Amino acid sequence: MFFATSLANAGPAAISYQGTLVDSSGDPLVGPVDINFTFYASSDPADEAALYSEDHIDVALDPFGGFTLAVGTGSSPVGTFGPALFQVDELFLEVVVEGEALEPRQPVLSVAWALVASEVEGAPDLINDVAAATNQLNSFDAAFPGDQLGDALSALDDAVGSLQTSLSALTGDSSDSVIQQLAAATARLDSIEAIVGDPLESVSPPIATSEGFLDFAMSLDGANPLFAVIRTFDTGWGEAYELEFVACDDLLCSSSTTRSIASGYSETEEYCELWEYDPDTGEEFCTLWMTAENFYSISQQDVVVGSDGNPVLTYLDEYSGDLNLVRCADSTCSTTDAPVVISDGTTTNSSASGVLLGASGNPLVAFFDSVNDRLEMVVCSNASCSTSSTTTVTLAATSVHHLSVVLGDDGRPVVALHDSSDRDLEFARCGDAACSTIQTTTLASAGWVGSQVEVAIGADGAPLFAFLNQTDSVLQVLQCQDEGCSATGSAQSVDLASGAPSSSAVSLSLNASGRPVLAATTTPGGTLVTLTCWEADCAPSSHDVLRTWGADARAPKLLALDPVPSAIYVDAASSAESLQRTGVEEVTSLVLANQATAESAQNAANGAQSAATGAQADATSALLEIDGIESTLGVGTCGSLYDIQPSACPFSTADPYAALPNCEVAPNNSFCEGDGECSTNGLLNNCSGIYDVYYKVP
Repeated sequence: MFFATSLANAGPAAISYQGTLVDSSGDPLVGPVDINFTFYASSDPADEAALYSEDHIDVALDPFGGFTLAVGTGSSPVGTFGPALFQVDELFLEVVVEGEALEPRQPVLSVAWALVASEVEGAPDLINDVAAATNQLNSFDAAFPGDQLGDALSALDDAVGSLQTSLSALTGDSSDSVIQQLAAATARLDSIEAIVGDPLESVSPPIATSEGFLDFAMSLDGANPLFAVIRTFDTGWGEAYELEFVACDDLLCSSSTTRSIASGYSETEEYCELWEYDPDTGEEFCTLWMTAENFYSISQQDVVVGSDGNPVLTYLDEYSGDLNLVRCADSTCSTTDAPVVISDGTTTNSSASGVLLGASGNPLVAFFDSVNDRLEMVVCSNASCSTSSTTTVTLAATSVHHLSVVLGDDGRPVVALHDSSDRDLEFARCGDAACSTIQTTTLASAGWVGSQVEVAIGADGAPLFAFLNQTDSVLQVLQCQDEGCSATGSAQSVDLASGAPSSSAVSLSLNASGRPVLAATTTPGGTLVTLTCWEADCAPSSHDVLRTWGADARAPKLLALDPVPSAIYVDAASSAESLQRTGVEEVTSLVLANQATAESAQNAANGAQSAATGAQADATSALLEIDGIESTLGVGTCGSLYDIQPSACPFSTADPYAALPNCEVAPNNSFCEGDGECSTNGLLNNCSGIYDVYYKVP
């Protein structure tokens, strides 16, 4: 006589089978015994077409005739034990003990279907990936003139179609191929990302074409860029310098308004280095003429949008030495307020500066005073900065030519600067939003580090820095461990693939997922590179996305981050330099120009998502059925538990005890091991010296 007590999933490749063997009188059989498990598609004993069979030789029985085996781990297997075995309409298990088949064959319920469910456990992530691909298609919603369809969009359509085919197989008959189908679908998603993010060779038309772009700063007014541009041109008697404000009418800057804010100049002056006297005429005459070049340029330009929507610009007038702040009277800067002097150029002198909007909604200007070797924070009391308060902190640095300032999540200004004298990376943070105090620390000092540093606030609220390590000729990223940067991780070196970073500007921001995005140029050649990091600290990862955009670029600044980074840069390919943007927006025009193809691709993605959803629904249904069977068997309930006397312990060796389930998940009418659940004593140690064995009944 045979009585099976439980059938449960024991892992991704086996089923736990627990039973009790007794003779015709009801007395427990004495082991060992040989047991064979065979699976059939029919309950009829006349059907001898076995789907799978395996043997278990010399199985030990406990004093009650009980045993526990893992079906799927036996010897002499015939057929394949795996998810495919359970993808039939009906399945029955025949157990043969010592050559005697025990009847009837037992139906295999949804317990074994957990094997199939485990194979499609990747479906939810896959659904999210398909949705992300669909959203990426939907994100191309801005028109932009362009004529390059190329093969990109048709390849995208093919990739999405292949994805649909791959996912539809998830509900097919051959479950052995499920993992392969998931891998193929993932590969197709990677293909979609590569195609959508593939940079085109051309770049967009220049935002502005005028002679001699020297440098620029950028801010975003909603979705539209604003620029503070310094350019130079020849007047015939010398070089003129112009600070211009450019307000774009849309993200692509297809039209814009330009205003002149300030000007400077250079002039050539001749002077006599050596005079001589003619005693005959009594006149002096010059015997050595020299030429001097006087430069009165504009530099340290920056721009931010005020809380009232009006731009605020800062710049250094090198003629007077004043660091000025100018507030525009409207959004296009048709007129401006009178410049406010932040640093007067006599008692102080700004060598690096930046402006941001403080927590109060008023401008805040940070600059390094090279006269007094100190960092100064000027907090404006109103939008025009007609009144302000200043906090200073003396630094060991005596030469600072670049700094970056941002607002922390707590409203405190944060500054990163490069100490050119000691070649260190320095960090400063205000003690409160009003910056009544400033704390400073040196973050990195080994070698020549910190040049062109940029700071951003990470998703966790801690500062993140990108800078040049000129000792090792690499671009590095350094992440603080907290808002105050009391500790940092290790500096991560970024592989730009196309060469070492140039000394041009570095740009750093975070995308919608909180991942760092970098823009830099490499040497030689000035190749523009954008990098989206997978890890929060930019540690190297196979998921990093590196893109190159062409040569002869300098001073890049990130414009858009999703779905593909876009950057503004100075195109130095010719003597008439111009301000350009990367051409990723042209993908938009490809989608718009081929709307039918784009819709077909999106429908295919939707179909793929539906197929994946169906596969997940099947798995969910199987798991619900498992829950029902387990509930009937008592799995997940405590039932009534009876501790076993040491003399009545069912097994003579320790191994079977190690395989016992805990008493909460064990089925009724079976042995279990107590670990404190269901009020069991985890220190009972009644069997084999270390196991806490109970018998569970309803």
